[in-house]
Amino acid sequence: MMIFSKKKPNDRSTAEEIFEGVIFAAQREHEEKKLKFLGNLFANLAFNPQFDRTQSNLLIKIAQRCSYRQLCLLALFNEKRPTLRKEPYEKEPGQVILGQNLIPLLTELIELCTQGLIFRGNNMVSYLGAIAPAEMKSGGGGPVLYRMMELWDIDQNDVNEIAKILE
Repeated sequence: MMIFSKKKPNDRSTAEEIFEGVIFAAQREHEEKKLKFLGNLFANLAFNPQFDRTQSNLLIKIAQRCSYRQLCLLALFNEKRPTLRKEPYEKEPGQVILGQNLIPLLTELIELCTQGLIFRGNNMVSYLGAIAPAEMKSGGGGPVLYRMMELWDIDQNDVNEIAKILE
């Protein structure tokens, strides 16, 4: 029996609402590799009394907004990789060193920073040149999403491919 399945009078149960939210998210999801992790999220929310209806809906909403590659970034920054680039991509003010494969990846990373899932030290990053991959870490809701979606199971080849770009 689900922990949050208690039904309130004149209201559907939290379990029904959360299940429907995950099903709709999965139905609209075009990135097939993400589906397993949406399923993990639902299963973990179903049996974790720590999360109420509001928190569960927020996690589903955040997970839905993340691309599969962003989930790989969350997995990467929940591990620590010593090979990641230590310096920011901006050498001097206004002089940013970016490659063609790097720009879209850093843009996705900035989106995670904006959502409060990834930080550089204790600071949010809003500028591509300020990113220093070795200093980036999962924070805020990032570790929660990592744990609830079981992102340690993400394809390590996909994570390694991203890590190579960030070296």
